[in-house]
Amino acid sequence: MPTAAPEEAHGFEIFQHYERLQWKVSELGLENVRRDLVDPAYISLVKGVVMGEATSLPGLHGFLSEFDDDYDCSAFVAVWAYQELQHHYAFRA
Repeated sequence: MPTAAPEEAHGFEIFQHYERLQWKVSELGLENVRRDLVDPAYISLVKGVVMGEATSLPGLHGFLSEFDDDYDCSAFVAVWAYQELQHHYAFRA
């Protein structure tokens, strides 16, 4: 069986690390949030965070374009972008 090149093995280790960190928006228990206790200032703050997190798709495009010949970097950026989308949708929820 052929062995992976060191950079491929490193990329796979990074993927495995981030794979263990996966979570789902449905697991956050947002239905338990007491909206009557939320300070209105936090709503403005979260709206700003939602906008910031919404930049992951342009960021993904830029990274993939810049590092199109670097498989490990591109694979990591794809996982990163997925997680950034999760943040965006979690704050929206």
